[in-house]
Amino acid sequence: MEDIEKAAEKWAALLNIPVPEVHGSHLEGNEDYSYRGRAVSCDLKVAVFDMGGFVIELHQPVGGESTFQEFIEEHGNGVHHLGF
Repeated sequence: MEDIEKAAEKWAALLNIPVPEVHGSHLEGNEDYSYRGRAVSCDLKVAVFDMGGFVIELHQPVGGESTFQEFIEEHGNGVHHLGF
């Protein structure tokens, strides 16, 4: 996603709910976060739509290797995963 703020506004309008705050997130490589078997660090912009029992998270990678960046490079913008 190239512009998470714009995407958050569009999703909020579609769902008729408030636009969530966009915040930064840093994932530090360790036993809980690795990429292709290596501990790596990456930075993301994140917007979370929590609708009680269903969550939509928008992620915009902004630095470092990650599954998020790999997905965008291979497929373009789209669904990375769903969580219920």
